[in-house]
Amino acid sequence: MAFYNAINNYSNFSISFTADPFDDFGFFAKGDRLAADNTAEKLLARGHFADYEAYPVMFLYRHALELHLKNVLYRVAKLFAFKDIETMYEGFHNNHDLLIADKAYNVIKKAFPKDHELHEIMTKTKRVAKEFSDIDPNSFAYRYPVKKDGSPSTPKRQTVNLEATAVEMNALLLELENINLGIGLEIANAQEIFQELKNI
Repeated sequence: MAFYNAINNYSNFSISFTADPFDDFGFFAKGDRLAADNTAEKLLARGHFADYEAYPVMFLYRHALELHLKNVLYRVAKLFAFKDIETMYEGFHNNHDLLIADKAYNVIKKAFPKDHELHEIMTKTKRVAKEFSDIDPNSFAYRYPVKKDGSPSTPKRQTVNLEATAVEMNALLLELENINLGIGLEIANAQEIFQELKNI
């Protein structure tokens, strides 16, 4: 038996169990956010930590944001498909560019043109994505000391505040989780209407 199944108990977990894996970006993002929050909380509660202990936290926050942006794009594309609204579907899963936040903002404005509170959240998301991209443009900075070409993954002695990051990212990622729930409800409603019209 493989090492990862040597024990069979409450700690078993499943992955890839939904019909469409593109519906799972939000679940992965939430998992990253929770892991980052829990680790940041423990490090900050200690009052001191080694620099390298914060690297995985930064990676997880960045990755959660990236997954949420992709989630918005894929979920709105699904919503538009049920509403017969043309949308451009692109393979955003193939890169780690946070500047897809601009595209996410645009599709949210198109899908929910009158929801100004939602627009404000996406405006904040664009700002945070730009700021995170400035220190880690391609998701190498907190995973590897070097990029694919062998050059340093960050500027020398780049300094980041963990507490400021945790406060900002926790609040934003929770808002993006709520947006995911809202889009899910809109998809369910649109799917129901679509089925009713098909049955007429």
